[in-house]
Formats: sequence, structure tokens, C-alpha cells
Amino acid sequence: MGHVPSRAEENTPRYRRHWQRVARRYQRYLAEGNWSAENWVRYGHALKESGQLDFAAHAYAMALSLEADSSSDTHLQAGHLHEVQGDTQKAVQSYKSALKLNPENLDAANGLRVLGVSNEEVTSIIEGGKEDRHNIGLHPADRVLVATFKNDPPIMRRKWGPVLAAVIIVLCLAWGATSLIGPPLEIAEDAYRSALAEVQRLTGVENVEAEAAARKAAEEKARVEAAARKAVEGKALAVPPKSAREKALTEAAARRSAEEKASMEEAARRAAEQKLAAEDARLKAEEEARKAAEGKPKSAAELREQAEKAEAALALSVQDREKVQVTLNSLGHEIPTVTGHFGLRTRAMITAWQKKQGLPETGYLDASQLAALREQATPAKRADEAKLDARQQPEWAEAALNLSEQDRKRVQVALNSLGHEMPTVTGYFGPRTRAMIKAWQKAQGLPETGYLTEAQLAALRQQAAPALAKYDQAQTKPKEN
Repeated sequence: MGHVPSRAEENTPRYRRHWQRVARRYQRYLAEGNWSAENWVRYGHALKESGQLDFAAHAYAMALSLEADSSSDTHLQAGHLHEVQGDTQKAVQSYKSALKLNPENLDAANGLRVLGVSNEEVTSIIEGGKEDRHNIGLHPADRVLVATFKNDPPIMRRKWGPVLAAVIIVLCLAWGATSLIGPPLEIAEDAYRSALAEVQRLTGVENVEAEAAARKAAEEKARVEAAARKAVEGKALAVPPKSAREKALTEAAARRSAEEKASMEEAARRAAEQKLAAEDARLKAEEEARKAAEGKPKSAAELREQAEKAEAALALSVQDREKVQVTLNSLGHEIPTVTGHFGLRTRAMITAWQKKQGLPETGYLDASQLAALREQATPAKRADEAKLDARQQPEWAEAALNLSEQDRKRVQVALNSLGHEMPTVTGYFGPRTRAMIKAWQKAQGLPETGYLTEAQLAALRQQAAPALAKYDQAQTKPKEN
């Protein structure tokens, strides 16, 4: 892993930034679908080292949901996190789970001792874990029998002693009778076979009884557990929330869970978008290769440069560009805002129109394309252009007055004197000034454009002549030193 930080370095900003970068790398890796308990543990460790303890707890929870019954290291890491958070109860539980899954996990054992768990309890957990590992691979019925034999040896062991003793006595009597009286050997063999059959019968009966007792004990245990679980569930359903605070905490936890789910869904969506972008790039490359194979111009950069020069030669004004955008909108190539500036969206719509016409897709217009575009304009589009021109006429009329800064200040003084208050006379026509001009125009029964024509300017000056004379006199009066 490279450099191992010292205790003095662990809480420095540089150290935390390093682990934040590591956490982001694992976050991207998990967002790509590489889910495994090991990856979630590493992600949680990086979050913990960077100080993001709540997110680290979530990562460890995901790891445990994948390998809760086999990963001792995951429980150990979760215990470290709970210990850092100050939750001793959860830390002890996690260390116990880690030690149960791996009785040789010394870190878990030492963690329990540090948290105040007695050596006797730690030893008991280790022995229980070793016993569980010893029983791995046994059939469930065999595990029950092992537990039964360990706690209460079956009657079979107690009855085998007398049976074997009887067999030995029968064999001795048969041998003695044979040696003393000298009957045929068949007598001893018959006695031996009878004794052996009796042993087998008794052994089989005891085995069946033991298996039946073990099975009955397992069924009884399952029935008791089911009854207890049902009682707990019924109690949980019957008991209402104790207080509004508990209800709020529950809702907050549900909300956090929903936010985490939404975050994961957003990460999956971004991954899908990246995949679609890569697919679009691939299709575009294939299309370009197809066009090159069909004999179309190979140098797209040269073709684009020529088209850009041709459009620059047209010297389009702002109004001309706005009309082009209105025309594209009327033809179905939507541009959200008519700005008079050809940005990326406008270039894309010009390219789409050129593609539809079978023209070179450069995104720039030449003289013939501009004429064709205007020719295709619908009556509705021409009406839009007329509305645009009507809306801009007042602005052009005011611009033709060539008002100086002093002229604009006198307009603001005149509006103030007529009750259309301007907080400050600045000589700049901003939103406030335009609003006051509209208010004056409304009072005069004029179109509310917010821009002054020559006739409106003369009327305004005439109505505010006394105030303007006083303002001009104040401006010509020498300032006192």
C-alpha cells in the first residue's frame, strides 16, 4: 500500500484528502456495477479514514448484506467504526460476530477485552466458534445429534454395556460347553449368531429412538422460536409510536434511506448516460467512415473552414441572425431563445437543416443557403419576424436620438418631478428607469414600450420644464470650495 502514516499524520488535512480521493475512486468503481463485499469494505475503510463515518457505516452495512455469515473481517471493520463513533454496544456485537466466524481473529478478541469483555466470555466465544467450525459439513440432523450427545448421551450408550456383557457370557458358555462336553461346533455358532442378532436389533432400536428424539427436539425448538417471533411481531404491530420524536426519527431514517437510494439511482443513470454517449461517439465515427468510403470530402476541417469564411463574408447583423433563428424555429429546428448570437445550439440546428436539405453539414451558412432558408420561411414565420421588428422599432427609435449621459439624467429628473420616482439620477437607463418610462407612457395613453421616441421626449421635457430649469441652474452654478 506504500507509505504507512504515523499517528501524527493520521489527522492531517493531507492524509484525509488522500483517503477522500481513494473513496471517490471506489465510488466510481461501485457505480459501474462491481459489487462485492470486499469492494464495499475497502470503500468503507477509505470513508472512515477520511472522516465520513456515517457513509462508512452505510458501506459496511452493504458489505454485511452480501456476506454476513462468512466474512469475519467485515464484522471486524464494522466494530472498529462503531468504536470510533463511540457506540460501545454495537462495537462489542460486531467483534463477537467476527470472533465467532473466525476464532483465530486476535484483533476481534483484543477489541472485546479493551471494551471490558471478560476473558472467560471471550474464551467461551472462541470455543463456540471452534465447535461451529468442527460441525461444518455435517447434515443438520447430525448436528442436532452431536449437540444431543454432548449434552445428554443417549440411552443407547447405557444399554450397550449389559448387551455386550451378555454376548461375552454366551460366547464363554458356548466355548466351555464345546471344550468340556464336545458337542458339535454348530451349537457355539448358533449361540454366537443369536447374540449378534440381538445386539443388532437393540442397536437399531436405540438408533431409531435417538433419531426420533432428536427430530422431536428440533421440531419443538422451531415451534417455540416461531411462537416467540410471532409474539414479537404482534407486539410491534400493537404498540403505537411512543412519542412524536420517535416518529420523527423514524421518518428521518426513511428519508435518508430514500436519499441514499436516489443517489445510487443517480449514479446508475450517469453511468447509463456515459454509456449512451460512448455509443453515440461510436456511431458518429462509423458514419464518418461510411461517408469517407462513399467518396465524400475527406477533410471535414477544410470544408468547415470554407463554410465559416463564406458566412463571415455575409456580414450578418444581429437582426439578421435573429431572423435566421426565428426561421429555424418555424421549420421545426427549435432554438429556446432568440438571441441574435450563433452559439452551439444554433449551429446544431443549422447542421440539422443542412442535413435535411442534403447539403454539407458544416453548421455555417453561405449566401445560397441563406436565400434558401429565407425562401422556406412560412407565413407564420414572416409574422414572427414582423412582430420582432415591431418590438424592436421603439428601441431603434430611441437609439436614433443619440442621447448623451446628461440627456439621460434630465429624463430621469423629469420622471422624478412627475411622480415616477427614481432613487438615484445615474444617466443610465436600467430596469427601474424603463419601468418608470412605461408608467409615464401608460399615464399618457401611449404604447407601453419602455423606450422614448422623439415626440415622447419632447412632451416629457415640456411637462417637466420647471424641474429641468431648476436642475440645469444647479448644474451651471459653480461649486463652492
